[in-house]
Amino acid sequence: MNNPKTAELKAFFDVQAFGGSVAKVADVNKDGQPELLILQTAGQLRSRVGYEKYSRLGVDDGDRSLYCLTAVDLQGNVLWQDGLPYQRAMPFVCHGGSRMFLVEDLDADGRMEVAVIRQGDLVILDAASGRCKRSVSLPLDNMVSLCSAQLGDPKKGRHIICKVNDQAYPPWQYSNPIIIFNPDLSVFREPFAV
Repeated sequence: MNNPKTAELKAFFDVQAFGGSVAKVADVNKDGQPELLILQTAGQLRSRVGYEKYSRLGVDDGDRSLYCLTAVDLQGNVLWQDGLPYQRAMPFVCHGGSRMFLVEDLDADGRMEVAVIRQGDLVILDAASGRCKRSVSLPLDNMVSLCSAQLGDPKKGRHIICKVNDQAYPPWQYSNPIIIFNPDLSVFREPFAV
């Protein structure tokens, strides 16, 4: 059965220059058409703990420093790019990263934003242009998961929940520590708070 709301790709397009293992579909510019966001990242391998744990994978500093987020339309046209795509001959090594960004109207301004963990910072990008709206440094280098929640007045936006990899940093296993940020990236709940 055909769903008229489902976008249909009529042809494939080449993403080799910026392809990655993490992709999301969203209408980033509110034109009524879906766009594709593709993330290249080393994920938790960027962290000291992840690097030590998975060093057998052949990860080096070139892999660990990788970050590139690319927005494309479904014809393959690049709309914007934040960071630099992988330039080496061999495929980059990634572990995790699937939860390192989200696409929503986070500040309730009627426009989509992208929240992404970029080189140890939590960054909010304008989803239509890729322009950085705000950023904050994270206290640990292995924070790799983002989600959002409505914890207050919906007119003030959504809160961003950032947490470490569950198993990479004992004794804080099983979702700790968590930092909850307000839409403006001020801290709603302090890290390590009980």
